[in-house]
Amino acid sequence: MMSYFTHKLNRIAVRITLYSFSLETVLFLVVLAVETITVVAIIPVLIAALLNLIILIVSILNTLVNYKDFEENISTLLMVLINIAIGLLYQNLIN
Repeated sequence: MMSYFTHKLNRIAVRITLYSFSLETVLFLVVLAVETITVVAIIPVLIAALLNLIILIVSILNTLVNYKDFEENISTLLMVLINIAIGLLYQNLIN
């Protein structure tokens, strides 16, 4: 999958998005299993959300600068946006 992304910023964004998604999913499952840890799980999710927001801004700027690789940049943007949406969904399901 990483061979599809030729720009270094896109590869970094996809990796961080994957790690963020994994962390959010594990914490979501832990909170579902043990409902007393919701306060502990909120802090890493907020950090991941802030990181995803920064990655989204950098990816948008990368799309504007490297417009000739439009398909790769849009794929990265979609992955980041889907990750943010899933994180928000997890938060809504917990609360």
